[in-house]
Amino acid sequence: MFSTRSVNEVGVGPPNHIMLLDGWERMVNIQYMLRRLAHVSMDGNFTLVEPFVYESKVSLWRSAPEMFHKDKLRAQAASRYFRTADLYNTRHYMSYAQWQQRAHSACTHASFVHAVLFFTWSEQQWGGGNKSEEELPGPFWWCDSEMRKRMPGGSNRTLGVHQVTRSVHVGRALCASPRSVRNRAFFATLFHIARTRIRAPRRMGCARCVTVALGNYRKHVLEGYRTVFGDEPSRHRVPPLDLSDEAKRIASALIERHGKGGGFMALHMRTGKAYTLLAKNESHFEAWLAACTAALVGEARASHMAVYVASDLFNEGWRGGERASEGVQGALDAARRALAEASHFRLHATAEAAVRQDAMGMAAAVDAAVAVRAQRFVFGEPSSFGQWVRELRAQRGRHSLGVRCALRPTWRPPPPRAAAALKIT
Repeated sequence: MFSTRSVNEVGVGPPNHIMLLDGWERMVNIQYMLRRLAHVSMDGNFTLVEPFVYESKVSLWRSAPEMFHKDKLRAQAASRYFRTADLYNTRHYMSYAQWQQRAHSACTHASFVHAVLFFTWSEQQWGGGNKSEEELPGPFWWCDSEMRKRMPGGSNRTLGVHQVTRSVHVGRALCASPRSVRNRAFFATLFHIARTRIRAPRRMGCARCVTVALGNYRKHVLEGYRTVFGDEPSRHRVPPLDLSDEAKRIASALIERHGKGGGFMALHMRTGKAYTLLAKNESHFEAWLAACTAALVGEARASHMAVYVASDLFNEGWRGGERASEGVQGALDAARRALAEASHFRLHATAEAAVRQDAMGMAAAVDAAVAVRAQRFVFGEPSSFGQWVRELRAQRGRHSLGVRCALRPTWRPPPPRAAAALKIT
């Protein structure tokens, strides 16, 4: 799908731009998000602006370099974690600096975002603009109140814009149901509204380029989208994004320091997803956790190799444990101890990666980089992280093993839907 041309040979793409302000997702889903949107951008004829990732998520509150600098943080683009050269080669992907240069060439005052689009993830319709305004074409409606509630900054009445930062201004807010994103007509209508219904202040003089920011993007947005060729990007075999040189450098240092000079095995276990699926019955989760931990530790001991452990139990990637019962917290502690005892080395993000911010995001990238290089990789299902690493390893001709974690027979089986999602046998 992606071109292999040099980035230096590739110019910027169409003058319609999509920016990501908030993709409340884990690192592995951010790479899925970028590769799928890159596929859709070619079909929908727009250019995707490279996002800034904070705490392993794209963040509404840290969506431009100025927002990082204000808090004395570094602005870390997606290229810090992933090799994005293939995305640039599509001619439908640009850096924030490229977008700002293009936007400033069109706008004499500041970079202007015509509209921010919010998806309504609840059944209740959000907001609503001036009732006297003409209805919009397609599945869109005005919802300026959402922008005022959800976005940083405030109104600049002189210019008639929402001033996110001194150099980034937003015109208006639109809302739509995520179920309405079905084909390229969605984006065509979106940009038509931005170009014809939203006027930049006269003194800003923006005329040539149109930018729409997605205010609360989720990976589910593109489910059901079909390109002109009939492809579904959510299921299309779009090549996985490789890891950045920085993530690989940290991984190489870890392997050299702790890999004992020979082959090693990488072990991955994600507990957060299983807890989400089985949260209504904590005894089922505790049984799943014990069985899966035992299966993975057994694989590690049988390998007779140095073992690297990558798990959300160690990089603070698990959410929900702080609200779980004491029994679940005890089970998590037991699993953490068992994995630690089975491991010979693992990443201590803040110390070994020298990460001042976003330790969780870089930890995920380094975990993946180490696992890709391992002679053997074993992961407990379900795990989208494990699937991503398996894809990367397959490109290099390396086998991976997904362990289907089964419940102990003394427990009643979980509901069929949860069992299917967990691949429990």
